[in-house]
Amino acid sequence: MYMNKILNKVLFLLKKSVSFFVLLGILLSAYIFFNIKSFDILGISISNPIKKISSFVDDNLLYNESYIKHNNEVIIIKIDEKTLNSFSKSDIRMLSFPKELYSNLIKKLVEDYKVSVIGFDIVFSNKSYFGEDDENILRDTFDKYSKNVVVGTMSDNINKPLCKYNNVQHGSIGLILEPRIRKTNLVTDYKVGKGCDNLDNLYVGNKGFLESFPFVIYKKYIENLNTDIDFTDDFEQIKRDNFPFFYINFFHNGERNSGTIGFKSYSLIDILNGKDIDLEGKIVLVGEVGTVLHDSHYTPVNFKYKMPGVEINANLIMTFLTGLFLNDFSLNYLILIIFSIGLLIYFLVLNNNIIIGFVGFISIIFVNISFGIFAFLYLGLLYPVSMVLFFCFFIFFGLHIYKFVIVDKNKRFLKKAFSMYISSDMVNQISRNPDGLNLKGHKGDITVFFSDIASFTSISEKMEPHILFDFLNRYFNKMTQVLISNRGTLDKYIGDGIMGFFNAPLKLKNHEFFACKSALEQLNALKSLNQEFKDEGLPVLNIRIGINTGRIVHGNLGARGKRLNYTIIGDDVNLASRLESVNKIYGTSIIVSESVYNKVSNDFVFRELDHVLVKGKNKAVFIYELVGYKNQDYDKETLFNYSKGLKEYYLANYEKASEYFGLNKDDLASTYMIKRIKRILRGELKIIDGIYKMEKK
Repeated sequence: MYMNKILNKVLFLLKKSVSFFVLLGILLSAYIFFNIKSFDILGISISNPIKKISSFVDDNLLYNESYIKHNNEVIIIKIDEKTLNSFSKSDIRMLSFPKELYSNLIKKLVEDYKVSVIGFDIVFSNKSYFGEDDENILRDTFDKYSKNVVVGTMSDNINKPLCKYNNVQHGSIGLILEPRIRKTNLVTDYKVGKGCDNLDNLYVGNKGFLESFPFVIYKKYIENLNTDIDFTDDFEQIKRDNFPFFYINFFHNGERNSGTIGFKSYSLIDILNGKDIDLEGKIVLVGEVGTVLHDSHYTPVNFKYKMPGVEINANLIMTFLTGLFLNDFSLNYLILIIFSIGLLIYFLVLNNNIIIGFVGFISIIFVNISFGIFAFLYLGLLYPVSMVLFFCFFIFFGLHIYKFVIVDKNKRFLKKAFSMYISSDMVNQISRNPDGLNLKGHKGDITVFFSDIASFTSISEKMEPHILFDFLNRYFNKMTQVLISNRGTLDKYIGDGIMGFFNAPLKLKNHEFFACKSALEQLNALKSLNQEFKDEGLPVLNIRIGINTGRIVHGNLGARGKRLNYTIIGDDVNLASRLESVNKIYGTSIIVSESVYNKVSNDFVFRELDHVLVKGKNKAVFIYELVGYKNQDYDKETLFNYSKGLKEYYLANYEKASEYFGLNKDDLASTYMIKRIKRILRGELKIIDGIYKMEKK
């Protein structure tokens, strides 16, 4: 015995460990699937759709319209259609402005508007169409205002020198191109810009690297604040924390802006014409906005409208100024979270409660999304919501497949074995807990249900065996469906009788109600079945039903490992059987005991029939006919007359009682009571305290 317990414990632990390793395998599979870049199908390479879906979900949940308010420290001077038209230029890329125009703009911004830093989101890579003198004008201006100007540069994919001027500070325009721009390089390989290698005044954080355009502007702005504080360590810290790239945070000034989304912008021509605006001490970015071939990109914060490239750089600068950096979520914590979620889903899936499992899974999804939004908005962390959601669904469905194929195999066997004999509720309970198949009995309130076919012996004697069995099977099928649909448990078929009960093995509130409801529905179902029998030339049936509630022992009886029957035993079971037989005496269809009547008298119409002592019992019981539902039409006059007659009968006023019963000409119960009274008056039957002692079962 002791060794068996140890062996069972070992087997249990092995079963659980197998499930755990299945979970690890699902987690690994999910990770591999998520990180596959593309699939080769029939020689065709198809990109992994999960990646695109992931990006779309994260952008909608985290970024979409999630702007941060800013105070207009950065202003955009736009080369727009208005500016182009004023100079009769159709496109800035094809017909360049004179370099002198930019020289005048710089002078105007610094001298008149007192701008702190000017950033040109323009790569001055082409020679001026207006000759060397025009080039020299801009070069001299760069030299004079070098502490106020930063020029953008980028790689030379067409082998042109992109660092044309060696007397102005440059910054790399290094946006990492994606369907929606979300990050940029903090530094760029120094060697990509041919023609830049002879410049000594570039901001170089590390040898061989060129710092980004927005970062150079930010550093120059800080230096121009004329403060004694040395920010060198802060600059280096930013580069260390965000190397080699960093994410863009997006800002909005809370105003309606023309041409740009979240930053104030003014036409270049308006600035040259001396428009009255306050730009003192601000950062000004100069770039294209709204031209035919202008530089613009979709961003995570807005799927409908493209954001000008110059405004993306403005957002980058504001990210540096505010220090509101976005960072990737810690990989270690992410692994811990995914593994913890996996364990939680594991227990939810295998707990065998569908509602708890579903609610728990939805709760995990909700908490995951909420945490992702919180981490983004308040901690500046890019928690990969979509990736974790993917893992959640992958684990959830993976474990369900494992549960269906492996874990539930034994349960499906049990369901198949028992489903034709007991209610689906009981089958599900057994399948959830197979170890519950034991012989231990339980005592509780049970409503017992017996039904039987009237005069079945005479009916069966006139039928061939195969016809009789088909006839009975059709009857049993219809009646059993009614019983089980009302959450009753089918105990057994006894000849032509059906034995069932309510409130076991599963608890059922108002089980007396469902038993009475089943009885009425069986009578109604029998009407349609009898019509089928009649049309086929078969005999029609009448049934009798007895219902009783009491404290009854219920449990599994039988030979363990061979055959078990979940059944009920006790005196109250026998009483229900006696009540079914008593219907023959009163000519009724459904008789219930006083214990049933007391529970459901407000739900149904009953007629008190008698006070009887059934055969084999020592205690008399009041019995009632179940007539129908409260809202159903019934013969009130017959019930009233019977009630008056029964009252006189109990008082031993037999002549008076007989008069009342006699008013019900077509009522079999009244006719029977009249016959009994005649026997009493003849001295053939003695009644004590109104109790009639049954002479037969």
